[in-house]
Amino acid sequence: MRFLELALPDHEALRDPEFWYWFAIVPGRLLVESRYPFKEKTQADLELEDEEGKKPNYLPGRNNFVGQHAKEVLFFRLWIRAEMGRMADRNGDAAKVYEYASGGSVEFWRSHLLRVLYAQHRPFLQAFVDFQFPGPDRDKPRLTIPEIRQLAKDLAKACANVSVELLDRNQSRAFIERVWARTSSARAWVKG
Repeated sequence: MRFLELALPDHEALRDPEFWYWFAIVPGRLLVESRYPFKEKTQADLELEDEEGKKPNYLPGRNNFVGQHAKEVLFFRLWIRAEMGRMADRNGDAAKVYEYASGGSVEFWRSHLLRVLYAQHRPFLQAFVDFQFPGPDRDKPRLTIPEIRQLAKDLAKACANVSVELLDRNQSRAFIERVWARTSSARAWVKG
């Protein structure tokens, strides 16, 4: 993740979905195929395809190459996680610079940051990672999966009325805490 972000100079092409499609298909195809290998179809799958008249799909995890949105492409996810998860200052100890990029699982980043676009405002992203992974190693989540899913839904609703781009990290943290206080009190059944 850090390697990709460091290897690519800051250029407008990095903001172009077509670049990420090309990157996944041409120079990155072997890596994607090794990470997400094509699974052989079973006889039942093949019979079902014959009935429907569909041709088999030979791309493993098609979204890792040319998904509906570039944010689903493997290399874009890696780059944006490193880019938005790093501290603003690129100098210093790599472990500290990329402290926010290292916290959380692939599912946490994909479902709760990239798909809902929180990752596009660094202070909000950092406050959200701080909230969910408060420990120094960022290895233990604060909320369970059902809780973080509910919080993400409630944040999406709350963000409709707030310009998170104007919030600094402390304001973002306070905003997330307020939304969680409402979420947890309204849904006390989630914990347990």
